[in-house]
Amino acid sequence: MPVTMRLRVGAAALLTLATLAAVACSAPAAPPASGTAPAATNPAPAVPAPSASQVPAGAPEGTAKVEGSVQRISVDLTKGYYDPSVIHAKAGVPLEISFGQGSGCLGSVLIPDFSVNQDLTNGGAVVKLPAMKAGEYSFSCGMRMVYGKIVVQ
Repeated sequence: MPVTMRLRVGAAALLTLATLAAVACSAPAAPPASGTAPAATNPAPAVPAPSASQVPAGAPEGTAKVEGSVQRISVDLTKGYYDPSVIHAKAGVPLEISFGQGSGCLGSVLIPDFSVNQDLTNGGAVVKLPAMKAGEYSFSCGMRMVYGKIVVQ
């Protein structure tokens, strides 16, 4: 009986993980070939844009340094999260964020307020943002599991 119980729990856990992975990594279906009726499908669940409140309390913080007419900061991904996760920047000055190389969940960075979807798998990338107004701007990994924010003052 204990062996059967463990198998049931294990199978349920695997099914849950498989379902979560399928939802997280789902992509839109290809359009049907011409001349065929489209297959009935359920629409994919809407994924909300990242929120600045999703950055954990006590997340590492850093301040962009103004260099001439631009401000710059580097973000490390080697720890499995954005370091710093909270970027402080000056309003009215363009911002360049150098993201390190990422893989898996951190293989891309999304900054929806600026329509950024940047691949980080080939050595990282520098994301150039325009001068911003005071406020908070969120960013996340491509799977929306790891979050950061830009605090502009």
